[in-house]
Amino acid sequence: MEKRFGFVRSENPFEGLDDYFSADDLRISNRQIEYPLQLNLDGFEGSLPEYGLRVRLGYYFELLTQGIYGGRLKESHQFPNNHHESDAPSNHGVLTSEPDVVFHEKSCLRESKAISPGESLEIRDEQLAKYACLQLGNYFKNPPKIIFEVFRHGVRRLVKNYKDKSLEDIVNALSSSTRFMLSLPFSFIVAVHEKSKDHSFEHASRYEGEKWEHHSRFFSSGLNAMLAYPEKTLSGFGLDPNNYNILKLRFPRGITMNKKEIRPFPVLLVRDKDHGKWVESFRERGHEICPSLFRLKSQIE
Repeated sequence: MEKRFGFVRSENPFEGLDDYFSADDLRISNRQIEYPLQLNLDGFEGSLPEYGLRVRLGYYFELLTQGIYGGRLKESHQFPNNHHESDAPSNHGVLTSEPDVVFHEKSCLRESKAISPGESLEIRDEQLAKYACLQLGNYFKNPPKIIFEVFRHGVRRLVKNYKDKSLEDIVNALSSSTRFMLSLPFSFIVAVHEKSKDHSFEHASRYEGEKWEHHSRFFSSGLNAMLAYPEKTLSGFGLDPNNYNILKLRFPRGITMNKKEIRPFPVLLVRDKDHGKWVESFRERGHEICPSLFRLKSQIE
């Protein structure tokens, strides 16, 4: 394995990534994050234990995302269309969505994704279409910045290894085993969706069967490549790296979850240099570039 990818198998998340190890610290909004150990799973605990465990794990990274950036944590949000043009909200054109962290003042929506070792990032078509509605509709005064916060953690075989353990055990395991974080703009997520239709592409694939919801998958190899070689990976998805600000950072020491320190790990931030320009291009050419996504978007609207 190439030295740059040493972090994939090493216990050291910075193995082969000296540029991240010596990088500036990521700025954190809340340095003492609290995870409520009496998490209410609304009835899923008994009938779907696997679901309950995954909810607990996912909630850790939702809290971590909020701790990093601030904002309001996940709930069912109703976004009225054209709400800024009138003091009275409309009774139609309301989109219900569930971004994990919402920062209305900054028109920013964040989607937290937790990925176990060797697994892929799954991007559901319906979720992507709802975000496309929010991106292009008049739900905000300015086009919102939609960011996918992707965390690779080190917890393997969640159900088998943690079904008889306490929630505190899961929280502590995640604090000591998170491997890296990729903060990716919606423009890149859309590119993953489209590139996944190319059956010869090595880092993504499509599922359009009948058993599960239709979705795209960004493979583990692609996540690793994005961390190690972001410019090259962006190019592989048909994007121009010059259109992005790419920042390599380090999750700082001294940040705690329930008073246990979170072990530092590499952080990659990718941002559109001109988000407004990309939004207008997406609005004008999206029907040509992403026809299936826009058809689903029109059905939701």
